[in-house]
Amino acid sequence: MLSLFLAGELDLPRPVPTLIVWGRDDRLMGMSVSLAERTARERHAQKLVVIDHAGHLPQVEQPEAFAEAVEAFVATLGPSRDGHASV
Repeated sequence: MLSLFLAGELDLPRPVPTLIVWGRDDRLMGMSVSLAERTARERHAQKLVVIDHAGHLPQVEQPEAFAEAVEAFVATLGPSRDGHASV
C-alpha cells in the first residue's frame, strides 16, 4: 500500500485529512521546501508544516516542534462519535 501511495497511484475512496511535516534543512537530493509545497498541493494535504533547524528527520531532530505540529493538526480534526479524533 505504501509503495502505491509513494508512486502516486493510491486512489483513496474519501478525502483523508493529511498533515505533511517537512524539515526546512533537508539535504537529501531534491528534498526542498518547494517540493514539500508541491507535494502538499498535489496530495490535497490539509496542512503543511515546515520545521526550522530540521533535516530529513524532523521527528528526531526537533521532536518538540514535531509533536506540537501533530497535536495541533489532530486538534483540528474534532472528535468522532466515540470521543476519539476522527480521521
